[in-house]
Formats: sequence, structure tokens, C-alpha cells
Amino acid sequence: MVNVVWRHPTQGLVMTSCPDRPGSRLCQDMKRQEEERASRELGGKVPVWIESQREGHPEFGPFLTGWIFGTMTSLLLSLAIKKE
Repeated sequence: MVNVVWRHPTQGLVMTSCPDRPGSRLCQDMKRQEEERASRELGGKVPVWIESQREGHPEFGPFLTGWIFGTMTSLLLSLAIKKE
């Protein structure tokens, strides 16, 4: 997943997401189209990019982070209890 975010002077943040991996042809084409659109809407100026590429799957990222945090917390608590 790749998110392309740029700041529009009147609309605020504008985000386009590409469901493919960074650097793929699909994402390159989508970013190029978004750059052209941004340039037209900004009167030929170069857009200010907030974030250009971000990898990760939205459904699995928080799950894995939570699982790792929960597992480590459980292990640390069990070790602390065993010491006492």
C-alpha cells in the first residue's frame, strides 16, 4: 500500500492510495497522474508532498503490533511475578 499525500491551498490534505507495492508501475502511474493534477490545481506550482511512500497492510499492521506488545507485556509480567 502506498499513500501519496499533498497539501492543497484551499482543500487541505489530498490523499491518493495505491493498493500495490511501492515502485510498481501502477503506483508510479498513479503518482504521476496525481502530480499532474496537483500542478494543474496549483497553477503550475510544484505540490508540497507530505508523505510519498508508506508500506504496510492496513488490516495486519495494528494486529501484529498489538500482538507483539501484548506478548511482550505478558512475558515481562510473568517474569516479574516469578521473581517475587
